[in-house]
Amino acid sequence: MKPSFILTSTTKIIAVLVNIFAVMMFFKGHNDTGGGFIAGTISALSLIMLTMVYGKKYTKSLIKINPITLALSGVLLSYLTCLIPTFFDLPFMMHKLSYFGIGTPMIFDFGVYCVVVGTISQMIVILEEAN
Repeated sequence: MKPSFILTSTTKIIAVLVNIFAVMMFFKGHNDTGGGFIAGTISALSLIMLTMVYGKKYTKSLIKINPITLALSGVLLSYLTCLIPTFFDLPFMMHKLSYFGIGTPMIFDFGVYCVVVGTISQMIVILEEAN
């Protein structure tokens, strides 16, 4: 069964808006509700929506990196964000990195974002292959 014209024509626009909302939630998360986990979940929701409308091949063409590699790089990034400052006798999760101007919690949240998007993307691939 072919999806309706209205659904196929609006899904890409809705996916972009959902990802803009995910970016907003990511940056809002340090001081309020949000962060890497909820932003990753929202971004993965847009991938699920695109997969349901356009199919597995279209979604795989959007994801340029292997989802497992994305998830593992997110784990490594989060781990190193916490570990590296301890080698320089700095606090475990420094609030501010003087050289880069961004805090380690934001880098940690980006690692969590990568883990969530990678994991849910792999779930999408596995479930679509089983279907």
